[in-house]
Amino acid sequence: MSEETDLLTLPIERIIYSLSPDHLSNLQRLRTKVINEVSQVDDRDKILTKLDYAEKRITQPLETSLKLMYILIPFGITSSFTKNETSEIQKFMDLGFVQKSKSYYRYSIAGVLLYILGGSVAFLLTS
Repeated sequence: MSEETDLLTLPIERIIYSLSPDHLSNLQRLRTKVINEVSQVDDRDKILTKLDYAEKRITQPLETSLKLMYILIPFGITSSFTKNETSEIQKFMDLGFVQKSKSYYRYSIAGVLLYILGGSVAFLLTS
């Protein structure tokens, strides 16, 4: 009963955080446990709705415009010049967007490699 109450009162972000490191398989186990063990239909439906929303957050991909931005401006280099205290990646992690945070690193690394490759080609062409 305590876990059931916790799942009803916990915010989505805390539920996602508690599912790490293997978010999706742990989410599936938790969903099965809720279906089998929660007797109140209303509570079960509320918890399953929360878990569905958590799954959507975990698996939501990065938008195309952000992919392009992270390739052109890897690791949010310009964010250190703004007054915004929290970085984009920190927002993704705090809100439970697991796939977005992984994509952030993937596209930022691709952006760094693009700049290294571009610099190397420019150096070779000028020498």
